[in-house]
Amino acid sequence: MAIEGSYLEMPVHLDDLDQEHLEFFSWCGKHELRLQKCVSCSLMRFPPTTACPFCAYQDATWEPVSGRGVVYSYGEVHHAIQGVFRPHLPYMLLLVELEEQRNSPNEFDGLRVQGNLATTDGALASADGCASWDWHAG
Repeated sequence: MAIEGSYLEMPVHLDDLDQEHLEFFSWCGKHELRLQKCVSCSLMRFPPTTACPFCAYQDATWEPVSGRGVVYSYGEVHHAIQGVFRPHLPYMLLLVELEEQRNSPNEFDGLRVQGNLATTDGALASADGCASWDWHAG
């Protein structure tokens, strides 16, 4: 079944043919971060796909992850492509290497997820609010 919703008052539609993303966002809707784990090689992957990028096996389970990790890279957005983002400028985009699969299967090949930096209440965090953070590599 397709998912209809909104994010920051923008319409969101996931077609029922996109089973991997439907499953991922269904878990997100339950406030759980779960990622695919290959049944054959046991490696996790993101974004959701139809087959493992490491061994090409198609079967996977959805396993919970902590969401904890190391900021691998980040960027500050200063230009809003969509008008709804203007009040949040500048805001941060993060690439986080999760602790569940850090440097695996090889060094620098860890499990990484991307997203917006958000406050504890779910609002987009301003880059200005991050100026006092102690950024360092893990």
